[in-house]
Amino acid sequence: FGLLGGGLLPFFEKFMKDQMIELIKPQRVWSDRQWGLCLWDDIIEFCGEESWQYSELYLQALARGINDQQPEVRQAASYGVGILGKCGPQAAQPVLGPFVDQLAKVIEGPLGRGGDNPEQVEATENAIR
Repeated sequence: FGLLGGGLLPFFEKFMKDQMIELIKPQRVWSDRQWGLCLWDDIIEFCGEESWQYSELYLQALARGINDQQPEVRQAASYGVGILGKCGPQAAQPVLGPFVDQLAKVIEGPLGRGGDNPEQVEATENAIR
């Protein structure tokens, strides 16, 4: 995606709609959810406007991921929301408001600055950015 951007999407689409949807389901192990979110993060970042056509596949996973107990999943979800704001289309702007509220709660709560666990630092930093 970094090299071809949206030009790669037609080749990746079948995998995207089958395996990637499975990876981000809430019942999957945290490493699968993290990996699935990282894939979506790359699609959003490198395909920009073209990524929005798949938003119904990734928006709910980003919302769930922000509140995940596993810091690696929160980190990937927070990054995805940030990159959606930075690289996503204008059409994404209206959905970002609720994400900002969610991120603020996480930052100030026990999974963010309100906690004392050093494992939370990177996830909190992505939520702040």
